[in-house]
Amino acid sequence: MALLSVYRPVTDTQGIDLVVTKAGMFQPIFLQIKGRFNVEKRGYFLMDINKKTFSPHHSYFVIGAYFNPQKMEIDENVLFIPSLEIEKATVVKSKRGESLRVQNYLSPESQGRWAPFLIKKTDLANKLIEKFEETARYIK
Repeated sequence: MALLSVYRPVTDTQGIDLVVTKAGMFQPIFLQIKGRFNVEKRGYFLMDINKKTFSPHHSYFVIGAYFNPQKMEIDENVLFIPSLEIEKATVVKSKRGESLRVQNYLSPESQGRWAPFLIKKTDLANKLIEKFEETARYIK
């Protein structure tokens, strides 16, 4: 069993919300968390990532999660997207500048652009371990 440790940066100036390490490995995974407290009635999830602070990297991932107020917990499905894929998202402009937009239904039946990155929240730790193992194959 792999032991994961999670750290929170002192500041949120680089768009990184959590840093995850695996016991015995010195290559961390960086996570940006986009949490939402509301989605459309049919489960349509939208998140914008500030393009100015976004730096794609093989060890950087974005998690999109919806907090379900009826259940008082994170909903069953989350988006777990490599930043190298986020880089290809639609660019939207607002008063605050440019953002990369990700929008998808959170249903497992979704066929949207981001559907391949939809996972069960209970699989998140296993997905992180997979990414550590993948990194270990390439970086020695």
